[in-house]
Amino acid sequence: MPKYLESIEGVGLKQQEVTITPKKYLERKRRREKRLRRILWWFKTIMLVSLTITTLVLLALSPLFNITAIEVHGNRHYTSEEIVQATGIAIGSNGFKNIGSNWKNIFALRFGESEEYLLHSKPYIEHVTVRFILPGTVRVTLTERKPLAVVNYMGNEVIVDKNGYALDYFVDDAEVESIKLPAILGVGIKSLRLGQVLEFETQNGSEGFYAAVRLLLSIKESDESTETYKLYKYVDSVDAGDPKNIILGFDGRFRVKFGDLKELDHNLNFFRYIYYSNLKYSNDRGTLDMTALKPVLIEETAVD
Repeated sequence: MPKYLESIEGVGLKQQEVTITPKKYLERKRRREKRLRRILWWFKTIMLVSLTITTLVLLALSPLFNITAIEVHGNRHYTSEEIVQATGIAIGSNGFKNIGSNWKNIFALRFGESEEYLLHSKPYIEHVTVRFILPGTVRVTLTERKPLAVVNYMGNEVIVDKNGYALDYFVDDAEVESIKLPAILGVGIKSLRLGQVLEFETQNGSEGFYAAVRLLLSIKESDESTETYKLYKYVDSVDAGDPKNIILGFDGRFRVKFGDLKELDHNLNFFRYIYYSNLKYSNDRGTLDMTALKPVLIEETAVD
């Protein structure tokens, strides 16, 4: 009889009650050793990762990654100095200290707080990224909104873009004249904040505003098809009080009715022909209805 069975019988157990065989005993031993090796492997891995992270953090915060230059790309309205100041980032500071605000920004090496501040403090900025370029450069890349027109709000002329964002305002008529942007009339602004979309008093006002935007953008686009016969530079205003009856103030002399903007491309090209063929070098002034089958100039002594 094997010795291990003799020892078991010596404590009063019967042979048939013994369930541990040499094979099972070795399997258990191997499992314990495997578990121990796994624990040791995880311990070594955690220690190695911790040591690596600590080393990287210390290296990242070292003078090796201090900021030596800040580049600004895509700015037209704002100067590079204004953009750099608004980021809150200083030459000589460590490039890694202000990175983040979320894990996405951390991995992309982006200054999330600087981006948020730029978007909220600079109304002309539509998109911006502020990224750390190793070892010591910060690159600010932005897209600015393009002024399209002005609207009147509480006596102030407010510059807006095609999406209805308020970009700037003026109280001086000379300043308004200097920017040479057409006015969108009759839309009724309820409230506005610079950098935010306009709030209109009525749905009609909103519809009228975006109808006026469509007309202005269509004129700009149609101008691209000709080198000499431009229209946009002569646009004074768009009366959008009635979205179904959009009226263009043109060249200080004409009111041009485009109605609900159906067949707009055709009507714009037809108006271009009429203006440059018959009206540009004359003293005529009045109202021209481009929605009529045969547009006729109704002469007036003055344009409203």
